[in-house]
Amino acid sequence: MPEGFQCLGLQNRGGSEYLFMMWYIKGRRFWFYDQYVVFVGEGFTASQKRTNKRIDAAFEQWEKSENDVLYSGITDQFLSK
Repeated sequence: MPEGFQCLGLQNRGGSEYLFMMWYIKGRRFWFYDQYVVFVGEGFTASQKRTNKRIDAAFEQWEKSENDVLYSGITDQFLSK
């Protein structure tokens, strides 16, 4: 990934949608992926409110740290610190 690379996207997988954000700035990577809506099925916890909380936590970690920030909503965890 080249220095200064930035990407923001929405992925529609048919029955749900995911928010994807990534960038590479000053030698650091930010990567965020989370499901924010489910169109088909029951019992799923995906929501815009939940994704907002998760992205806020990722941005907070980005501000506090000098390391990469990689977050996966699939496992609900940061992959590195």
